Amino acid sequence: MAALAVPVVIGCSWHCEPAAPALVETPSLGPTGKEQQVETTSIRETTQVELAGHLVGVGNIFEDDEEDARAGSRTVLRATLSIQDQASGREWRKRVAEGETVSLGAARFRVEEIEEGETGPGRVVMRRVP
Repeated sequence: MAALAVPVVIGCSWHCEPAAPALVETPSLGPTGKEQQVETTSIRETTQVELAGHLVGVGNIFEDDEEDARAGSRTVLRATLSIQDQASGREWRKRVAEGETVSLGAARFRVEEIEEGETGPGRVVMRRVP
């Protein structure tokens, strides 16, 4: 599956660096049996991108203990997202783990991957959910 780099234009209201470009992947078949494009965005820690009219930054990636009814206590990676609605200026933070969904206005994004950096910043990969 080939990925096409799409430049992301952002405005930086916080102290941050520009983010890496978003990736758009085209899987062979979507849930309806037809080919469809799925937007996947990688956000490097300490950067931000624009998603659905919101600035989304990754401020911290950390290990967290979580209670699981079946497995007991386990360690999961979490990330703190800093979100700003560009229309209203409203800002908030949200802690997320892989598999969780974040709503940005009418758009929804699933946290596909959280990766800790070995010698530098980590990253969060988010996929737009139809």
